[in-house]
Amino acid sequence: MGKMSSSMFGMNPSPVGKNNPAPRTGKTGVETNKSAVETITAVVGINETAVRTYKTAQGTNETADRRNISAVETNKTAPGTSETASEKNFQLAEKKIQLVKKNYSW
Repeated sequence: MGKMSSSMFGMNPSPVGKNNPAPRTGKTGVETNKSAVETITAVVGINETAVRTYKTAQGTNETADRRNISAVETNKTAPGTSETASEKNFQLAEKKIQLVKKNYSW
C-alpha cells in the first residue's frame, strides 16, 4: 500500500494555530461560580452555628438568672429563720427568768 492520508478514514485533523484556536469549554467560569457558591454556603453554615451558639449562650444566661432568683429567695427566707431563732432565744430567756422567780418566790 502506498501513503495513506487521514482523509481516507474520515478524519480531518485541523491544526490549532492562530487562525484556528482551540475550542473553549467554559467550564472554568462555571467552576469558579460553584466555588463562590460553596464558599457562601460555608459562610452561611458558620453564621448558623454562631447563631445557635449565641442562642445557647442566652439560654445559659437565663438559667443563671433563674438560679440567682432562687438564691435571692433563699436569702429572703434566711432573715425570717433568724427572726424565729431570736424569738426562741427570747422565749428561753423568759423561761429562765420564770424559773429564777419560782426559786425565789416567797
